Amino acid sequence: MSPLNASHGEWLEDTVRRLGADLGVPDFVYLPAVVAKGRATREVGDGFLISGQKGAILQVKSRDAKAGINDGPETLHVLEKMVDDAARQAQGSRREIERRWDLGTPVSTLPFRALSLPAPRRDQYLLKLTRDAATWPSIIVVDHPLAGGHCLKARPDALVLTLSDWRDLHRALSSTAAFITYAERVLGADPAACPPLGCESLRFKAVVEADRKWVTAGGPTARPWVAGPAEPTSVGLINELIAHVWEDDSPVPWTKASDYRRIVAVLDGVPPGARDDLAQGILRARARLTEHGQQAGWTSLLNDEQLIVYSCDFLENHGSPGGYLAWIATVTQCRREQWAEQSGLSVSALGVGLLLRKGSPSTLYCYCYLDGDVPRLAPELRAEVERVRGSFTPRRRGPRHSDPD
Repeated sequence: MSPLNASHGEWLEDTVRRLGADLGVPDFVYLPAVVAKGRATREVGDGFLISGQKGAILQVKSRDAKAGINDGPETLHVLEKMVDDAARQAQGSRREIERRWDLGTPVSTLPFRALSLPAPRRDQYLLKLTRDAATWPSIIVVDHPLAGGHCLKARPDALVLTLSDWRDLHRALSSTAAFITYAERVLGADPAACPPLGCESLRFKAVVEADRKWVTAGGPTARPWVAGPAEPTSVGLINELIAHVWEDDSPVPWTKASDYRRIVAVLDGVPPGARDDLAQGILRARARLTEHGQQAGWTSLLNDEQLIVYSCDFLENHGSPGGYLAWIATVTQCRREQWAEQSGLSVSALGVGLLLRKGSPSTLYCYCYLDGDVPRLAPELRAEVERVRGSFTPRRRGPRHSDPD
């Protein structure tokens, strides 16, 4: 969509969604839901951010630049009205989500990523919003040429950002789940402490400082939820894992869209403060593989409830991608067994495998997601995993976060 064939408002809504998709990953930016209203149709929201069980309602408001530049002393009044309208529309979206759920005809929305699919396949990825979506926070993006520096009234259920705030916060947090968590944290802590428009970086710094203080008081094993703006290399490596889940030329590890969404949500849900460690683990494993020519990998436990098992190897060591996927599934199940034995707890586990070809830059990824009961592997399979990978005590990643000051 371009300004040549759309209003400025429509173009901006599309731009905000595309920026969210480009800065994060398009799997987590969802389009407005379209519902019937009598003989007509209406849109529910200007879009949604959804990662796993977390979500936010997106509303976008714009003021034409030529008209806005002349607002002068009226700018604050205009901005308040724009945000009031957006907040009212978000409330209307919440009521419609609840109403449709109660009627048994839930509102459905489509991920930005699925737009490239033909219609029959695209429909498989429609996501039905549950009643819980009516409790999601609103993220309101305002576009006005004179918005910067204005202080708006506090809103307990809406994070109000300029387009530059939207862009910079995505870059700093590096994931959609983190973006939504950030909105929940700052609104839950003190919505009245909102910074001037265009200055969200000030509040982000306060969150970083609050987490730093929490870690200092928490002892040597405490880790911050966010330690500052995301490191670009770490962002690239984690987003690379997410982006390769959806590939037509690789083994597909899911039979329905909900399975696919669980895989990408686990990766997106890695806390910002743990991403650097996981990225370094990926780099070390790949370095060991290329140096020694043998399989390498690691296991991490996120938030005491989610295992991630990473492995990389050369295709020539397995013969086929299918054989390697079976190996990843076996290692992942073995790690679940070992953790259940150590802790007495059953956790879900995501297995991530990377295959390289000797003498070639091409790569192949495969994934598996295991949850529910923990059936025991055949003894010979477990013995083989432990011979190659050993036993383990998983490194914990992703602590509970503190509330910002």
